[in-house]
Amino acid sequence: MATLVGNDSSAQTVGDTSSVSTETWYFETGYTASATGTADTANIRIHTLVAGTECRIGVYDSGKNLLATSAAVPVSATGWQSATISVAISNGALYYLAIKGNGYIQPYLDSGGFLRGTGATSTYPTLPDPMGGTVGNSGGNNIAIYLSGPTSDTIAPIPATPLVGNLRW
Repeated sequence: MATLVGNDSSAQTVGDTSSVSTETWYFETGYTASATGTADTANIRIHTLVAGTECRIGVYDSGKNLLATSAAVPVSATGWQSATISVAISNGALYYLAIKGNGYIQPYLDSGGFLRGTGATSTYPTLPDPMGGTVGNSGGNNIAIYLSGPTSDTIAPIPATPLVGNLRW
């Protein structure tokens, strides 16, 4: 499986201490897709576990329209957690990844602070469509969140040229 869009680094060392609550959703400033394919797995790296809590990951296009929502991602363990999703991703296109939880979610960040989208509330498990609202950002952070799946970026094979007709005896 290849990373199609998002931040798959495990370099983040800071847990978001403000959390994602039922009526709060976070999103990145956007990611440019690095490959073309159909994302079949949504991944998020959890800093602090909260028993019985789950979240959904939403994928938005550059116009902040909802394209797909993942199945429930369990937040009952730390580290990388994942769930199924199905969404076409195009190399070079801009996508926003959002998180919506049924309780408190504490993902990893690459620096202190938090990202929060406000103004377009919804009730779990529904993510708002369109995203709308404003973004509060206390530090330009990247949440450890990404979509993976098989790529369809391929290099066309070079046709073989028969050598028999070119040989001289």
